[in-house]
Amino acid sequence: MTAVGTVPAGAGLLEKLLASVRAEFRAEVYHPDRDDPVFVTTECAVDGCDRLVAQHGLCNGHVIRWRHRGGPTMAEFLADPGPPVRGREELRECAVDGCRFGVNGRGLCCKHYDKWARQGRPELGAWITWAVVAATGVAECRMPFCSLWVENGTKVFCQNHQYRWEYSGRPEVETFIIDCQLTGSADIDLRGLPPQLMLEFQYALQRRHDQRLRTVSTQFVAEAVHRVTAAGVSSLLDCSPDQWRAMFRARMHAGGIFLLDAREAVEMLRDGTGWEIEYHRDVWRLHLLPGVDIGPGRPTERAHLRFDRIAQPWLRALAKRWLRLRLSSGLSAAIAKAGLDALACFSQLLTTAGVTALAEVDRPLLERHLAWVNNGKGGLGVKKTRIGQLNTFLRDIRRHGWDDTLPGTAAFFPATPHRFPRSSTAVWPNTSWRRSRHPRTWIAGPTPPDD
Repeated sequence: MTAVGTVPAGAGLLEKLLASVRAEFRAEVYHPDRDDPVFVTTECAVDGCDRLVAQHGLCNGHVIRWRHRGGPTMAEFLADPGPPVRGREELRECAVDGCRFGVNGRGLCCKHYDKWARQGRPELGAWITWAVVAATGVAECRMPFCSLWVENGTKVFCQNHQYRWEYSGRPEVETFIIDCQLTGSADIDLRGLPPQLMLEFQYALQRRHDQRLRTVSTQFVAEAVHRVTAAGVSSLLDCSPDQWRAMFRARMHAGGIFLLDAREAVEMLRDGTGWEIEYHRDVWRLHLLPGVDIGPGRPTERAHLRFDRIAQPWLRALAKRWLRLRLSSGLSAAIAKAGLDALACFSQLLTTAGVTALAEVDRPLLERHLAWVNNGKGGLGVKKTRIGQLNTFLRDIRRHGWDDTLPGTAAFFPATPHRFPRSSTAVWPNTSWRRSRHPRTWIAGPTPPDD
């Protein structure tokens, strides 16, 4: 994780961002390396085309050309993809020797075409051989990759680029030049974002690059920037994660995931990490808790415990205390999730039964919960886990003295009833747990005497 630089005590988010973002990421346009292991830049399959892939391994321009040809096999298309797509080929200059104005018609610039037309349109090849160039000291097009001449002193681009600039609404010249250079490239354009929002994206890019846990295409990063720009916010924290998800609607792809990751990174920088931060949240981010065993495999930033599934505030408070103890004791995140699932299931019954306090959790309620779990979704293993985890929860409340109002009869005890044929199904005395093909069950209340 990106380390925060030295900032004064009580510094705000902006000061922390300024101290954290390194110089190589503090740019309006970020240029990832072509072989960057994090920011993937897949180029068009056409030889010599450096634009990013849009569909079928081709850039947008070549995809359109491929469709216009009727969608031939990719091998046939790549064998003859045609001339370079727009913006990736040298603009033609006038056919008259020494003239570098752009072509207007019949291979001639505006000036030579006008002269040729006024002279009665003689044979073009012969006319070109004796045509002369009268212009001298003409400025070149402002586009860095274009060497054609500017038509007159009132313009800044060659004929073709001047037309594109005017068609685009005459934006700022430098802005238009950069836009043309970035078209179809892998660069990440952050221009136009408010200062703090730009720093937040720069910090998110730096953090993703430093962690090197997940890749993301620069196209999806650009999509995230576009969505944030359209939202008109000044910070990623201006909207909640659910609000950002709603903005993406059904198009919640890698761009939306990157945006949520960026928001989380900024929030972590502002608030810090650890138990003191996470404990009071209704959604715990397990990857931010020290010493938590998320499980084998590659680390992930999507391991959460959602306490908002528990409707009762008193049960939610006890659940947080219980799961903090279990996670701090070395139990894995998978076991913690199973415990939270059991309490969320129990919360549904409490809502249905109208239970408002722990003192109302008695033996009849637990017997009802057994039937509730039995009739719910999930296999036998899931149902047994829900009962077992709830029983452990009630036991730990008594053991640690968290709430003395819990009735003493509120407990589950395992019992071993008689075996029945594999095809039989029975309901055991003193329990609502439906029995089938298994030698053990659960009953509510004190352990019954042996037969």
